[in-house]
Amino acid sequence: MRLHQALIVAAVLAAISIAFLVGRASSSDAPSAAPAPAGAGAAAAPAPLTGPARSGHAAAGVDRGALRQVIREELSAALDDRDANAAAANEPEPEAPTKANLAATKRAHAVVASARKAGEWTKADAKALRAEFKQMNDAQREELITTLFPAINRGEIKVRYRGRPF
Repeated sequence: MRLHQALIVAAVLAAISIAFLVGRASSSDAPSAAPAPAGAGAAAAPAPLTGPARSGHAAAGVDRGALRQVIREELSAALDDRDANAAAANEPEPEAPTKANLAATKRAHAVVASARKAGEWTKADAKALRAEFKQMNDAQREELITTLFPAINRGEIKVRYRGRPF
């Protein structure tokens, strides 16, 4: 990931350096040649430069506004990549399941299956699930919740008390 970021920064700096060198190389202290007379069959004049010229020098054929836009886009993309990589690096590694939390997950699924069969969710079910949740990891809890709550929402399980669902 860091190599990718370094390459992006290097590309942006290279683009800036090239633009600077093109501007320096195309400028000269000698007066410019007189423009060709109109209709003399001369080649089309180069596109005018946009943006302010520094110290009277201007790069021939370089659209500074377009160059600035490219640099902005590259820097923005590099910053977006950096932010995404930083967010990914801050996410904790998922816990590997242990025998204890695999057994707790099995018992918790049994509680939900029993509630589905009975068609109701009771305080005893919530208490049993709460005890198992303490031994389960986050991924296991999420898996169980995505089984229990949709069943409640579909009406397969009726909640028979007020309070915490687990």
